[in-house]
Amino acid sequence: MAQQQGESTFDWATRNVAGTYANAEQAASKLRLAAQHCHLIGGAAITPQIEGHDVQVTVIPINRADCYPIQMPKQKEGEPPPVPRKGIPKSTLMQIANAAGVEWEAPTRLDDGSNPHYCLFQVKGRYMTIDGTYRTIVGDRDVDLRDGSDQIGGKSEFAVRELRANMIRSAITKAKLRALRDAFGVSQGMPETEIDKPFVFARAIFTGRSDDAQVRRMFAQVIAYKQLAASAALYGGTMPTLQLPSYQEGSKQLQAHVVDVTEDGEVIEHAPQAPGPVAPPPPPPPRPAAAPRNNGNGGGKAYTWPFEPKKEGDVAKGTPFKDCPTEQLKYLAAYCEKKAAEGGQYADSDAAKAKAARAEIASRSVPAPTTSQAPVAGDRGENGDNW
Repeated sequence: MAQQQGESTFDWATRNVAGTYANAEQAASKLRLAAQHCHLIGGAAITPQIEGHDVQVTVIPINRADCYPIQMPKQKEGEPPPVPRKGIPKSTLMQIANAAGVEWEAPTRLDDGSNPHYCLFQVKGRYMTIDGTYRTIVGDRDVDLRDGSDQIGGKSEFAVRELRANMIRSAITKAKLRALRDAFGVSQGMPETEIDKPFVFARAIFTGRSDDAQVRRMFAQVIAYKQLAASAALYGGTMPTLQLPSYQEGSKQLQAHVVDVTEDGEVIEHAPQAPGPVAPPPPPPPRPAAAPRNNGNGGGKAYTWPFEPKKEGDVAKGTPFKDCPTEQLKYLAAYCEKKAAEGGQYADSDAAKAKAARAEIASRSVPAPTTSQAPVAGDRGENGDNW
């Protein structure tokens, strides 16, 4: 795997390191090569074998044409001149973000927005590390284009107008670049000799591959279910019930092959560790108690006596039908049936009250009333009608 004559480090890494690996040992050996000849970033020295996932190794070149010179400190007397350094361009950092699968949240403005030529933004993103966990990255950056600020010192009036027109977009982009540098350990600049070395990033990607036939069937069902869910969300339709097979004991467990690379390039390997015991699922919550039976109408809307008492012993207004005497319910049913037959604005409501009263009477095993009791003159019904 030696580098051929005239072959760039990027071409060598593409030929010998880049790829997707289902075997953790093979991926670990590729990352050992990357640590010796390239810039290994993102904590990718850990290569676990996650069930249903492969390790994807991506090689990201540094675009020399986009690199910019970094101002170096002045040489001190008696010391060697500082080594010239070049800044890593935005295009390379964004390629690293794409290789890592960074998902950005909506940016947040931290200043009060009172000055149109100043802003401070914070961005947050997250990506899945090679061991399957998610990591959050954060970066913030301010842009100060107020008169007299250092960021516009020495610039022409036209250049200042252009900067102010794109102030917010510039702040968000710079905040993302800062977050990427901090998260993946990318330095601000590199010596000329290091620019030709590409970055190498490893991540876990879901493929559904497994040596366990039962797990493969489960992954296939999950993938198909997601596809059907996407179609149903776009075009409508009913989703089928997802039936997953039970995962029997003795099936393939997760193992991890850990490789650490020191600053001197020394590779230290650790033996796989057995997975810990899996906690049992929590017991299901208790079922809520059944709702009590409503008053009247067979458990439907609860009706109550609608009239104020006229003399001692009369039913109080608001008394549930189940607590009213049978004779009073017969009286109310006859009255409501008469009002419903006459029609009017409250005909449906009167018919419902009559039905509820009859239902309560029937539940007491009392024969249905055959006669109606005439209303008493001077009484006023619930709807404001004189009896």
